[in-house]
Amino acid sequence: MRIRAGSKKYARQTIDSDEVTVRIDRPTHRIVSQYWSIEEYVYSVVPPQDVVAVSESAYLQTISNVYEQVERFHPVVAMDPERVLAVDPELMLASSFGRADYTSLARSSGVPVYRMQTQFQTLAQVEESIRLTGYLTGNDEAAEREAARFHAAIEQAQGLRPSNAAKPRILGLGGRYSYGKDTLFQDIVTTLGGINVGAENDLKGYDSVDFEQIIRWNPEWIIAGAKPGQSHSFTYGPSEAFEIA
Repeated sequence: MRIRAGSKKYARQTIDSDEVTVRIDRPTHRIVSQYWSIEEYVYSVVPPQDVVAVSESAYLQTISNVYEQVERFHPVVAMDPERVLAVDPELMLASSFGRADYTSLARSSGVPVYRMQTQFQTLAQVEESIRLTGYLTGNDEAAEREAARFHAAIEQAQGLRPSNAAKPRILGLGGRYSYGKDTLFQDIVTTLGGINVGAENDLKGYDSVDFEQIIRWNPEWIIAGAKPGQSHSFTYGPSEAFEIA
C-alpha cells in the first residue's frame, strides 16, 4: 500500500486505491465510513459526533470496537447511497473491496469519496492508515497521537518477551482458515518474536486448513476469535471442538 498525500494546506489532494485523485477543500465534519475497519481508524482520530454514517457491523455489540460511540451518537447505517446522501456528508471513506456503483453514485453527487485499502500485510501499513485518516479528515494532530500510541503499544508488547526465550510456534485460525505468508497476522507474530505456523508450512495469504494439518503441524499456541464469555473454547468445524489452555 502506498499513501500518496500532498500538502497539509487546503485544498488537499490524495490518490486512492482506485488511482482516483480525491480533492478535499476544507476540514470535514460530516464523515461516512462504509466498512468496519475504517470505522476504527475514524473513531480513533475524529470527534465521534462528526461521524454521520457507519457500516452495519458498527452496531453489532459482539464484534464492534466502536459500539459505545455509535450507541451514543446514532449515525445512520450506510447500507445504500440514498440514505447516506440524505445526511449531507462531506467525506465518504469506503473499502477498496466495496461496491463500485455505490462509490460512483456518491461521487456523481459531488461528495469526495476515498477508497481505502482494508487488507494489510504489515503493522506499518496500519500505522500509515491512521495518519491517512487524519489527513483526509483534517485531524492531523489527533492522528499523529494515535499513530504514536499504536507504535508504543507494539514496542511494549515486544518488550514482554525475554530476549533469551525460544520463539513460540503460533497458529492463527479463523473458522477453517489460517494465515500464511503476506498477511498482517504473519507480521504481528514475527514482530513480537514468534513463528507463524501457517507461513512455516508454506501457506500464503488467508488459506484453508484441515484438522489433520493442524495435528501434524503441532502448534504450541492457537489463536482464534471467540464470542464474549467463550474465550476458553472454540469450534473448528461441525464436530471438532478444541479447548484452549
